[in-house]
Amino acid sequence: DIDFQNAYRVAKDFTLVDIYRWYELYSLARQISHIQGAVLEVGVWRGGSSAIIQSALKNSGILRNFYIAHTFEGVIKESDKDTLYLGGEHADTDENYIHILYEKLNLPVPRILKGVFPDDHMGLIVSGY
Repeated sequence: DIDFQNAYRVAKDFTLVDIYRWYELYSLARQISHIQGAVLEVGVWRGGSSAIIQSALKNSGILRNFYIAHTFEGVIKESDKDTLYLGGEHADTDENYIHILYEKLNLPVPRILKGVFPDDHMGLIVSGY
């Protein structure tokens, strides 16, 4: 898929996801392109996965309300039951990475929900976006 390869070439340094999972996200986004409604990704780090989702939707001829949520402070709600995170991981990012990536891909920047989701954005959820 040429569209996928083009997006991957640009955005591969903005994700922690491997190419196989990235292609799966791309394929799933293409499959839902006919469904109305907004799209939300929670935990975006530098925006690679959200960019591939939005690329797939754009290539399907659909651009919709797109939201991305991230603390931009790293993992903050870890617990003693968590076997992977101790807290603070993935803090090596900020909103500038999102803007840079989306500009490179010629995509509209999604609405960025900074903070803990859904705790800091309950009004958005209740209002139905």
